Amino acid sequence: MAGDYLSFIKELPRSFSEIGAMLPSSRFLGRHMVRPIRQASHPLRILEVGPGTGPFTRQIIELLRPNDEFVICEVNPRFLERLKSSLRSLSGYERNSERIHFFQGPVQELPQEFLGGGFDVIVSSLPLANFSPADVEAIFSLFEGLLAEGGCITFFEYVGVRKIGIPFRSPSGSQRVRQVDQVVKKWCAQAQVSGSIRRNVSFLNLPPAISIELQLH
Repeated sequence: MAGDYLSFIKELPRSFSEIGAMLPSSRFLGRHMVRPIRQASHPLRILEVGPGTGPFTRQIIELLRPNDEFVICEVNPRFLERLKSSLRSLSGYERNSERIHFFQGPVQELPQEFLGGGFDVIVSSLPLANFSPADVEAIFSLFEGLLAEGGCITFFEYVGVRKIGIPFRSPSGSQRVRQVDQVVKKWCAQAQVSGSIRRNVSFLNLPPAISIELQLH
């Protein structure tokens, strides 16, 4: 695990816009992020987007059952190679390796062969606060289209980071962050009306984070 932290820190200066975090996520946040997988009573198709060094990936793999399928999508090639190497030591990976698939690239370019009938659970670690409002809207629209009927999305946000960071950004940067926040709130409101939403705060994460689980329809 120490090697994962080292890899993360080494990658941070050149890839912060892709990573969007100062440290890997904790296992406590991970338990909230993978709750739909742990609670499921039927076979799942799972997509993880932006796993980084894999703090959530490991928990997902240990939860996989014989008929589950798991697709891992990571844009950073160095993180993906490190992740592939580290996962091989997990007993869950050895049991399920034929149903675990890797894709290096943006989720928008996920090959048709991985799409199947849609995904029951999408676990996203994408740094939404680093993107443009249009990109965030496009990401949620894409996720909605990738979901199977009754599926859900889990993602997380750092507690207060957007509001705290605004005074230190340029006026245009502050405006972008506010607009991103509005996009996220819009999708949460949609889930509240037509599906469901669940939030959990993880104080045992640095910084503290809120996991958000959306079922959109």
